[in-house]
Amino acid sequence: MNIKDFSWKCIRKGMWLTSKVIPVKKDKIVISSYYGRGYSDNARAIVDQLLKENCNYDIVWLLKDMSLAKTLPQGVRGVKLESIAGIYEQASARLWIDNCRKWGYVRKKPNQLYLQTWHGSLALKRIEADAGDALEPGYITSAQRDSKMTNLYLSNGNFFTDLVRRAFWYDGPILTCGSPRNDIIINGNSEVYDKVKKHFNLDTDTKICLYAPTFRKDFSLKAYDMDYMALKNSLEQRFGGKWVVMVRLHPNIFQKSKDLQLGDGQSVINGSYYDDMQDLLVTADMLITDYSSSMFDYFMCRKPVFIYASDIEDYAADRGFYFELDKLPFGLAQNNDEMQALVKNFDQDAYINTLNAWADTMGLIENGTASAAVCQWIKENM
Repeated sequence: MNIKDFSWKCIRKGMWLTSKVIPVKKDKIVISSYYGRGYSDNARAIVDQLLKENCNYDIVWLLKDMSLAKTLPQGVRGVKLESIAGIYEQASARLWIDNCRKWGYVRKKPNQLYLQTWHGSLALKRIEADAGDALEPGYITSAQRDSKMTNLYLSNGNFFTDLVRRAFWYDGPILTCGSPRNDIIINGNSEVYDKVKKHFNLDTDTKICLYAPTFRKDFSLKAYDMDYMALKNSLEQRFGGKWVVMVRLHPNIFQKSKDLQLGDGQSVINGSYYDDMQDLLVTADMLITDYSSSMFDYFMCRKPVFIYASDIEDYAADRGFYFELDKLPFGLAQNNDEMQALVKNFDQDAYINTLNAWADTMGLIENGTASAAVCQWIKENM
């Protein structure tokens, strides 16, 4: 550790230890998404709703890199996460909103509120205490502390509520209203569609196959062996029109996407640096993932979902699954030949029937009004 990093850690620790003397401002909300990424995920949907309702709050978005401030709408202030200002904003806020765990050194005062939206709902891979053997002891300690600080979790149904109770070291209030970030998937948004197409310089009639795998514990890229051009050709053969494959790596490794071999950047494009995954899900015509919970968001728009997983045995041995992959209503491929066959033989009617039957068994509460429900809670508790 260099002198600069050591000095910052000392300053940070000291500020948090003395943060109790900083007065709390009753109208301030401080938000972090994926440890400092831009305007994204559940918090984005919540803030959009607050702004729509003209709520008079001082809203602060914590950013890892201040260049991301350009993603923020008018009415939201960007502040650097790892900074003296960032600590001050958190220490003086009435409400924190986050979708990931707080670090172990963060201190919350009794008159502050902490809303934990999490970054998934239905889950495929085992997480938190359910995957305790795969977690570092330091993470478990921080997670337990984080749950103890939390005043409210959000849930979209029985599965996630049971998961939070069982595996998140949490026994406090849960608001079962749906996932705010999924409101846009359920309701649709033509402005977002146009925004994404313009951002990637795509014609309006170009179709997008979004390939969004999750990360591996060694952060390697070897499992991402998709034959992108073969996939593109199969898509155009089965569905017609012009297609592009958009690759979106998990936020934990998105910077490694530059190491992927994506060809000329026209038929296959890198979507890993785009701020909000939900925008891409709204715009995409198809989703391919492996073990990511994005499949459980995307299926709500009733478009095709496929699972491409070439390392099932290794991944299952590491984390384990809540669902058997072959029992899910999504086509499963373990190599490129199987992937092309799934696309070419896709039956839309059979898929929808299977999907609807499976969704009914999940008992989900997702009706496109989650953001409004959360905002109501905020207004009642600020």
